[in-house]
Amino acid sequence: MRCDARSGSDNGQPASDQTSNLNRREWLATTVAGTLLAGTTGQAAPPNRPESKIGSDIAPLRRVLVHEPGSETRKALTLLAQEHPFEAIDLIGPEAGTQHQQFVRLLETSGTRVVRVLDLLNEAITAARAAGELQPWVAEVFPKLVDEADALTGEAVIGADSRLVFPPSRPGEGSSPLVQPLKFLLYTRDLGTMTPSGLVVSNLGMASRDPELALFRFMLTWAPSLTDCPVVFDAALEELQLQGGDVIVADPQTLLVGVGNLTSEQAASRLAERLEMDVIAVSLPGPLIGGRGRRNSNRPLRTTFLHLDTIFSLVDTRTVLAVPYFLESAHSGRDPFSALVKGLVRAGTIDPATGAETLNQVKQIGTIRRYLAGTGELDPLLKEKKLLDYVRARDYKVVPVGGPTEGREPAEHLVENVLHELRFQAANVVAVKPGVVIAAEANRRTNDALKDAGVKVQSFAASELVRWHGGAHCMTLPLSRSEF
Repeated sequence: MRCDARSGSDNGQPASDQTSNLNRREWLATTVAGTLLAGTTGQAAPPNRPESKIGSDIAPLRRVLVHEPGSETRKALTLLAQEHPFEAIDLIGPEAGTQHQQFVRLLETSGTRVVRVLDLLNEAITAARAAGELQPWVAEVFPKLVDEADALTGEAVIGADSRLVFPPSRPGEGSSPLVQPLKFLLYTRDLGTMTPSGLVVSNLGMASRDPELALFRFMLTWAPSLTDCPVVFDAALEELQLQGGDVIVADPQTLLVGVGNLTSEQAASRLAERLEMDVIAVSLPGPLIGGRGRRNSNRPLRTTFLHLDTIFSLVDTRTVLAVPYFLESAHSGRDPFSALVKGLVRAGTIDPATGAETLNQVKQIGTIRRYLAGTGELDPLLKEKKLLDYVRARDYKVVPVGGPTEGREPAEHLVENVLHELRFQAANVVAVKPGVVIAAEANRRTNDALKDAGVKVQSFAASELVRWHGGAHCMTLPLSRSEF
């Protein structure tokens, strides 16, 4: 969950003052080692509560981390490199909070215990202050807020306090925020993934989102409610780019990991080695993020296929929801999107070089490799397959985004149904138990296809929540799920 991880700009956030004086790698190592590893790994789970672990992305959801978008989302002004600031304003409306509340009610009705980022931040601040550790942490991560440390709140550090975001202007100097609003915090899945052996903490790969991860590590260190969340892998310490929306727990022995766009290929190999799980790496077009806010080519394609959970979700014990055409070998190079691109190249609408690059990237989408548990080495036996070939070979039923493909003209179906609903996160659903998912209500064709496949769909209004390319799956970081 968009330098913004979901738009590719580099805003410069509170930690940027530190990184201007310290080598970025040294700063990350200092921040991680000085907070997360010093605290969480030495704490035991509270009595009567087992450590949080997740063995499947569809097992009954018991506890989940969410963040209701508040005023911080309306205070953010994204400044893209070499662009006029008003061209980059991309805010969500106040209805987002109401929509998120409806989403949370569905989670709670399903029996899920919902924990909130702001509650955990305030809990952690109280604990760190009592231990005399809050002031040093603020000086390290949010140096502009040192004078505010005694009265610091969770609302302040996420940029929801207007007094800190819009301080009085100084003559001739303008107004400089003491803290930048963290507008993508509603996509809590970006921050990490709970696995069968413990929590994987992300490294979002851009300085503008470092404060989100610093807050996450701070909560893991100091919030008593999270002492049962052991951290088994931190991508920042591994010096790898990894985002939580790319990691899906297929079963206790297998992870699915989207790579190439916002998660590196090496992350898949390292996860297989460290977590001792087989990792199926799934190619996505990318990388989306260029150096220091530079826009890469084919940005719309890469944004459409942002994370693995943007195009693929587990919804039942033998059922998946997936974008059609792109993820199966039978359509590789012969999908309706590629046919449209070829036609536009012939018509002179698209430059041949751009068309060739697009066709090559589309052909690679969904290609898989398996990294073996314990060694992280490539499995030579898994070759020339795409993701849906892999799941169908294991007797999974595939529900297509946009509804059934049979009897439809492929190009028309792709443009009018598939891509339209994909943009509104039709594949980005969260399972609360096998065969029951929460989904955005606007994607009616996809939701009807799920129902026809025997999946119960609980829907909610999400028009504002999906604006930054995230859906129900992105807005949840499950901390524990029951066994089947």
